[in-house]
Amino acid sequence: MRGPLAAFSAFRGPARVGSAHLQACIYYQSCFDVVWGLFAIITTAMRPGGLSGQMVRAIIYFLLLSLEVVRLLLGNAGNKREKVLLLVAFELLTFVQSTIIWVVVFVYEPRPLEYGGNILFVTFILVEFVVCFPALSAINREEVSRFAMLYRETTL
Repeated sequence: MRGPLAAFSAFRGPARVGSAHLQACIYYQSCFDVVWGLFAIITTAMRPGGLSGQMVRAIIYFLLLSLEVVRLLLGNAGNKREKVLLLVAFELLTFVQSTIIWVVVFVYEPRPLEYGGNILFVTFILVEFVVCFPALSAINREEVSRFAMLYRETTL
């Protein structure tokens, strides 16, 4: 006779389906974020003009960096713990950030340093967006199979 936790142990099988590519992208993105933040501070401080334009730009960059911290934590936790919901939140924040950065690139006239930093930032975001889809589908398939095993264990 099986114990009451037999179905739970079948549900949390030993399979690990986290993506090493996604983890590497998140690691390099977190290293680049420090450099990108410095680019944002330097170009905002060097820009001539009224204070209102600089304040708007500073607020946008602060918002982006705040979203970036949350986004990278969600991506890291979702990949390591194999949680579909966290990876979906990571994808949604990735889309929001890429939309905001494209608005910044097209609305404001960026300096070359700022333009290069923003293009690298968007490149990292797009690579993470593309790499996260296979990881998300693999984790989703694994969760569906674990749920199916749990359902079979409880119905027998």
